[in-house]
Amino acid sequence: GAAGAYTLAPGAITSSAKVAAITGSTSTTSGTATLTSMADATSLTSITITADKANFTTGAIGSGADANGLATITISATGGATAKLGDTNGDDTNTTSGETTATMTLTADTSSTVQLMTYSATEGAIALTASGAGNFTLGGDSDPISFGEASTFDLSGATGTNSLNQVGATAASTVTLASEGGSDTIQLDDDAVITIANFQIG
Repeated sequence: GAAGAYTLAPGAITSSAKVAAITGSTSTTSGTATLTSMADATSLTSITITADKANFTTGAIGSGADANGLATITISATGGATAKLGDTNGDDTNTTSGETTATMTLTADTSSTVQLMTYSATEGAIALTASGAGNFTLGGDSDPISFGEASTFDLSGATGTNSLNQVGATAASTVTLASEGGSDTIQLDDDAVITIANFQIG
């Protein structure tokens, strides 16, 4: 992580087939950190990003070999920082040993942002929980969150500005929104069933 007021920008992680966990953090204003990319995510099981006061960004993960066992993603943004997970290929391979549910725990305080770019789990599921008064961008206009097994998105504790792009999803999902202030935008796929609980007026 970047502990001083300097930029940390390691290049692409190569020979990464044995990497099981990615952990990164920032703690000082202007001490940003960027992980360029990691193509081979064969052994990756967890990602932890903590951005405090300065941004933490990753590039593409699993572009060369999927992270089929990626089961835990924890991302926190505080102090006005943005924590961004780049395009990630999770469980995209049908295996006889079973499919993976990616448990995602996201938190962002006021003025902070957690951002997921494209996340692909065409054979797996997602169990996502987001909380805090910050902003959550879960896929952009051209960066969908896709999944092949029934998934849940719990934003009941996310009271800021939230957007979720599920275009490309092929399985049913349940999205629970907060019932108080804030705003939510959800992009849907006409090939999947989505159940939405609660609506915010913002």
